[in-house]
Amino acid sequence: MYAHALPRFRVALLVQSVHQVICFFIYFPLIFVRSTTAIVTLASLGIAFDLLARYTVGIATVVTKRREKKRQIDEEVNGTTCKEEEESPSDSDSDGDKVIKEEAQCQFDKHRGDTMSTSMPALNIEHFLERTAAFVVIVLGEMVLSIMYHATGSQIGFKRIYGNAICGLMIAFNLCWLYFDAECSRKFLHAIRRHWFSGLTFTTLHFPLCASLILVSAAMSQMTQHSDDVSSALRWYFGGGL
Repeated sequence: MYAHALPRFRVALLVQSVHQVICFFIYFPLIFVRSTTAIVTLASLGIAFDLLARYTVGIATVVTKRREKKRQIDEEVNGTTCKEEEESPSDSDSDGDKVIKEEAQCQFDKHRGDTMSTSMPALNIEHFLERTAAFVVIVLGEMVLSIMYHATGSQIGFKRIYGNAICGLMIAFNLCWLYFDAECSRKFLHAIRRHWFSGLTFTTLHFPLCASLILVSAAMSQMTQHSDDVSSALRWYFGGGL
């Protein structure tokens, strides 16, 4: 619907729709599949296709814009720019008006810096960062909730379970400070504002980041409430997630 209503962004919106449909057909069988090998294969295939498509579209957009810029430079060198059209003689008022309109249109296209076929919808960086940070806060909140326990009469005081909970809470707050502390720098420039590659990589890395934090919170719950029964697998989950 948006691709039909917004012709300037039609190509970008259609490519995004095709990308989402293909990902849907890759992930949809996961609802019915019970084999571990099939689940891992489909999930890995979907993630690989998603990442490959994102970076491929980014590279293609950059290459297209560079070619368009090079074409504009070649036109200026060959004498087909709007300035030369303005200097061409005209014998009538209608020809003069036509030259003025063409010159204004060319100046507008040059100032815009892109063409109708390569335009992409703008991203509200502030809103996007706010939503991304809110999701990370939710994941860290799950870590805080995982260390909650109901103390019995024998556990009141500075017991082992209390110390484990305090250590888990310190880890959660330290991870929160590591994520948000860089914004306090005077020379801070967010990855999304630096370059399209750094912005896309920043967004992509949030998937393993949140997955590892959830893994840590799941292991931390068992390690806090049942510290006497901690298997080596839980220790690997906790250490690997951190």
